[in-house]
Amino acid sequence: MPKRPSPHKILKDHQKDVRGIHVDADFLYTWGPGYVPDGRSSPVDTVFVYDKKREFAMDGMLVGFGQDILCATSTSDRIVVGGGGGKDLTGYRFSVLRLYNKETQLLEQDWGGDEYRVTSLFADDGYVYAGTSDSWLLVHDKATMREVKTIRDFVDQSPGTHVAADGSCLYCGAPDGAVRVWSKATWTPEPPLRSDAGMMTHVIVNDNRIYGADGSGNLVVWNASTPMATSCFRACDGPARGMALSGKHAFIGDARGTISAWDAGDLRKTLSFVGRKVPIAGIHADDQHLFASYEDGAVLVWAIAELLSRKNG
Repeated sequence: MPKRPSPHKILKDHQKDVRGIHVDADFLYTWGPGYVPDGRSSPVDTVFVYDKKREFAMDGMLVGFGQDILCATSTSDRIVVGGGGGKDLTGYRFSVLRLYNKETQLLEQDWGGDEYRVTSLFADDGYVYAGTSDSWLLVHDKATMREVKTIRDFVDQSPGTHVAADGSCLYCGAPDGAVRVWSKATWTPEPPLRSDAGMMTHVIVNDNRIYGADGSGNLVVWNASTPMATSCFRACDGPARGMALSGKHAFIGDARGTISAWDAGDLRKTLSFVGRKVPIAGIHADDQHLFASYEDGAVLVWAIAELLSRKNG
């Protein structure tokens, strides 16, 4: 029976399903139904911002007001929020992408639209990448947020599908078990990374390795120079609901609320435990903490060093 270690922190500001988590050097961001405005009986989608340096005290919130919030990321000075929602009764187009000042949390810019939604966001040293519901990838200059490239037919996008990048390439999971690869120098496709797994829903790049998790709970590993997967094995029961890397460990969560830790080098399972007996909605990690969100609205935070010091039962 998997052990249930005590979390370092439990956050319960969302009313129900937390759709995702993002972490940077200063803050933890979670999004989903959260804030109930005056005069309303149901919550609207909200990004909650927690200060990591103040033991995850709430630092602010970004309210969607009609916009479905499906993803978020951050740069050194901005918070980028993606989603959509069509039009209200007055014909106003809800934003598909919003840009906030990170220090003041004030809205600086938004892009309206009802023909698609932004379903995934990822930022690296030079660009912010926005995957859309109609299989486009919008590439924005990180400093100016000016759109520099639009890639058509990038991949089938749905909320939770991750875009990843290293110094030379973009990576995104595909329905056929492959990872699509695009050159950042030319914005043209490279040969995909193949596997025998199912639809690749999570992709992470680290140290010349690409890690993927699919809809059947498989963990797949590629070397950056090898088109066929070097490893593919069952890592969790049912679809992977989140994957994160921290140091030498990969963490995967499933619909039963179980989180498993794997040595990212030799792919040996080092830990398995139930954080909460409800489905996991997302997982993230930094060098100190593991974060998991759940469909009942809770977000749990564990100290990774404490977790890995435990022995499996």
